[in-house]
Amino acid sequence: MARKEETMAKINIRGDIVLNEHKRFYDWLGWDCVCPRDVQSIIDAAAHDEPLDVYINSPGGIVAAGQEIYSALRGDPRVSIHITGQACSAASFIAMAGHCDITPVGLMMVHCASMGYVSGNHNDMERAAQCLTATDNAIAAAYAEKSGMSVRDALKLMERETWLAAIQCIGLGLVDGITPETAPTTQIAASFGGIRLTKEDMEKVDQAIKE
Repeated sequence: MARKEETMAKINIRGDIVLNEHKRFYDWLGWDCVCPRDVQSIIDAAAHDEPLDVYINSPGGIVAAGQEIYSALRGDPRVSIHITGQACSAASFIAMAGHCDITPVGLMMVHCASMGYVSGNHNDMERAAQCLTATDNAIAAAYAEKSGMSVRDALKLMERETWLAAIQCIGLGLVDGITPETAPTTQIAASFGGIRLTKEDMEKVDQAIKE
């Protein structure tokens, strides 16, 4: 028997994946985003037997925010994940948190983590490199757990910044099937964008709020 829409909790992973403290800037600017607090609040409000449907169409975002969302969803038997457009970068490993389907025109992109800016001496640079390597291994572990591939093979995909069409995602075991025709879909863009929020944006919003 099909599940009734009113009995499902809906979690949208749309736009940038951001830290809780940055959500207000996006809201003020009218930009799509999601933060861990958004996801956790929906999970907490859902009944213990209420299905949790997660819809992903995101270019990715902050690794730490993605990790928190992944951990909140992972292992919850109520969770069903649907890639309705693109699941790139941090959004791609969030998709590993449960049973996942993808629209036929969907895309997934996996790549290595990066830092915006690092300064200091060689010790600081080495620590930054160690942090990035550890982060890559942690993310690769999510792909490996979902697909059954080795962490080494997952890292190879990340090193190449690999883009995957729906059928490739299924072949690698990263998703479980194609989205049923009755499920809602979302238009996807033909380009890939990163985090839009800059320090200058934050300062402009803060100033506008004060005025």
